[in-house]
Amino acid sequence: MTRYVIIFLLVTTCNYSALAQKQWSNIRNCQELNSADDDFAPVWNPVQNILHFNSNRSGRSLFYIASQNSRTSFSTPAILNDVLNAKRGNQSYLTVAAKGDAYFSAFRLGEQRSYLSIFRSFISGSLWNPPTPVEELADESFSAHPTISHSGSILVFSSDRAGGEGETDLWIARKQTDGNWSQPLNLVESVNTLGSEITPFLAGEDSLYFASDGWGGKGGYEIYLSVRIGGLWQPPVPLSEINSEYDDSDFALISGETALFASNRTGGAGKLDLYQTEWKSSDEPAQTLELKLSTLVPNITVQHRQGGKVFPLLPVLYFSQNSDELPVRFNRGYTSQFSEETLINDADSLYSQTLDVIGQRMKVDTTSLLTVVGWADKSTKTETIELAGRRAETVKKFLIKRWNISENRVIIHAVEPTDTALFRIKGQYARVDFQTDSPRLLTPIAPLQHTIKITPSQLELGVDARPRSLLKSWQCLVAGKTIASSINNTLPSQFTIQSEDLRSYCTSDSIELTLRALDTLGNAAVRTIVLPVQHIRTKNNSNLSSDYLLPVIQPMIAASAVENIARNGVTAIILQPYSDASGKLNPLCNTAIEEIKSRTAKLNLSVKVIPRKEKELPTIIEQFAPLYLSVSIERREP
Repeated sequence: MTRYVIIFLLVTTCNYSALAQKQWSNIRNCQELNSADDDFAPVWNPVQNILHFNSNRSGRSLFYIASQNSRTSFSTPAILNDVLNAKRGNQSYLTVAAKGDAYFSAFRLGEQRSYLSIFRSFISGSLWNPPTPVEELADESFSAHPTISHSGSILVFSSDRAGGEGETDLWIARKQTDGNWSQPLNLVESVNTLGSEITPFLAGEDSLYFASDGWGGKGGYEIYLSVRIGGLWQPPVPLSEINSEYDDSDFALISGETALFASNRTGGAGKLDLYQTEWKSSDEPAQTLELKLSTLVPNITVQHRQGGKVFPLLPVLYFSQNSDELPVRFNRGYTSQFSEETLINDADSLYSQTLDVIGQRMKVDTTSLLTVVGWADKSTKTETIELAGRRAETVKKFLIKRWNISENRVIIHAVEPTDTALFRIKGQYARVDFQTDSPRLLTPIAPLQHTIKITPSQLELGVDARPRSLLKSWQCLVAGKTIASSINNTLPSQFTIQSEDLRSYCTSDSIELTLRALDTLGNAAVRTIVLPVQHIRTKNNSNLSSDYLLPVIQPMIAASAVENIARNGVTAIILQPYSDASGKLNPLCNTAIEEIKSRTAKLNLSVKVIPRKEKELPTIIEQFAPLYLSVSIERREP
């Protein structure tokens, strides 16, 4: 069930003229009643003129009694020595009608589990009848906090039974002519919210106090009053004078102008304490401005995902035929701020960064050596071994100049091709190859891919005021930025922050929603609520698997490279050759595969050969795919 988070801001509030000149004041902690544990559920017994309340000070909830010594003090409490305090029960929330009918809540064993249910008793003089369950109100769900009207004809209680508005709702039942209770009815949206309504108290058949965490306000549970006019329960108003930033509940009148309530606010004796308050005349007339800020979102989750696809570093650079000039794609003019984590996740783009990736890695691994092998196509008179040497020299100069690599760390060779069968593949030998004994230099590239997913994808807000005639202007801010105001909006107003805008607000651990307003008298009102933002960070790149792409025109060199890689925590190797147009493997590729099998067998490693169907290669070398071998490495977990 979707839950509303609603904030009410009251300068002072009063919708009922009878309350206009009075307010609750003189709040005091009832130290004579309280303990270091929970003390709660006060109720005045009109039959015995004595105070009952509950306390967990003995380790479980028991009824206690105390007499009122004066207007502002009670006697030392004592355990109620009667049948209402079951030996093994956790009974609570007694309510007593004028004629002695009494109800309370206690656990009852159902078919599936124990649950809180409502029990009845009767007091005659000083004796209590043994309690019995109220079957007509029974339901195998939470049913507790009963309150009975003075006449004994109306009963209101709290329950999470099916058919409610939210988590816990208030329900009302009426006594029928046969003495049984009617089917309970939900007090619906005029009182109940999508949150929890608890601890009702009937001050009369038309006045209902209760606590709720679904109407918003200063803190957790707050105390409200709803009156019934013309048979309809009116929207509740908060008792702002006594509500705090903590949980306030269990309001009960003990006389016409004195009430008790429970609160876990600071400064008490323990957990929930009992407090007393008095109904006094107010020196100033109450104001009636009430602002409402609502959202369906209780919190926001931001999922940060880092990493993604891993790309093999191709240990080959192709040159233009008859040229030793480094192709422009490999010479982008990067500075010392270059980082392979920030590279674009695209095979062609990454291939153009090959030299800078190798250069940066050599800069970090100062002991690594790199062999650059130059080739020539021999397809023309200028494609000679001298050209092959100049190509290797070009690459060496690049690494020395750009990355300040020592000259003795880059070794160059020039090699003439011997396999004339490959000459027909134009451009195959216009290249340089990279070889190294350092496992780090030619490992796959893992660019940092950072994606963000925000749940929910949008934030819906609503603003209203009552009475609207008192409101002069308002503005709603998110993280200090105005997103809506009275300039271009009429009340009630609803607006949505879309995902692209919401992302900018979710950089910290919370988002502040602020409602500022001016009334017609120029009085300012401001309230800030906070939506928690949970950041969840995950990494998609796995250290347990990585891919290499090796040329096979020198099968022994390819086998040596795999053997070198396999000595570093490898558990399995998968070889994926590329077939030619006829579906066959190049003979050099077959030779490389057999040599790899032979060498890895000596390392007790298993090798699988699975021909690769897709050619996920840089565009420039797709035509040479049959002369490459994709090697997938599985490593043991660290």
